[in-house]
Formats: sequence, C-alpha cells, structure tokens
Amino acid sequence: MPGRELRKFQRIPCDHRAVLEVGRTRERAAVTVRTLSFGGVGVTFDEWDAQVMEAGADVVIHVALGPVELDLPGHVAWCDPSHYRRFDLGIVLDLQRAHPAMRDAYLGWVRSAL
Repeated sequence: MPGRELRKFQRIPCDHRAVLEVGRTRERAAVTVRTLSFGGVGVTFDEWDAQVMEAGADVVIHVALGPVELDLPGHVAWCDPSHYRRFDLGIVLDLQRAHPAMRDAYLGWVRSAL
C-alpha cells in the first residue's frame, strides 16, 4: 500500500520507566518506554540535548524488570523533537551484544506483553 510504513516487528504499547545512556558521553536521561517490539523500543523523554540523539548514536537502555536490571545495547533509529517539551525516540536494539540472560529476559518481557 503506497505511503504505508512496513515494520519488521509488531509494536506493543507499554508504559515502563527506564534510563537511557548515550554511548560515548555516557550521559544518562530518564525515559519512559512507550512501545516494545522484538527489534527495539520506542521511548519518550523530557527535553534534553537533541544533538546527542542523532540517528545512529550508540545507546544503552537500562530497564528494571522486578529484581532484574537489563542493560540493552542499541542505536538511535529516529528522533522526533516535534512534540511540546518532549522528544520521541526509536531505538533499534542490538540483542546479539546483550548478555544472553538479559536478552532472554527482554524477549520474555515482549512475549508476555503480546
């Protein structure tokens, strides 16, 4: 269908607090995970230095699932600063670089949200 965006993975609505860490600077910001998928997450964060949020920037998202803290590497796929006083950000996760137990816990989280 023309104009329709094709996604590799279904997005699942979510509302979960996390921390986003930018690769080189290791600067951190509180975010809310708004969508989950087997390939990545969509997050929202309050206004922050958008310069470090360019597409391709390496990031790690830190998510607490009960007693388990996940550290999930990835990169910024897109950033939309058009919303009033917030940014929306798409992150493609690199689950192959994640610790196997963290990868499995993340995939379990996505499955349980389906």
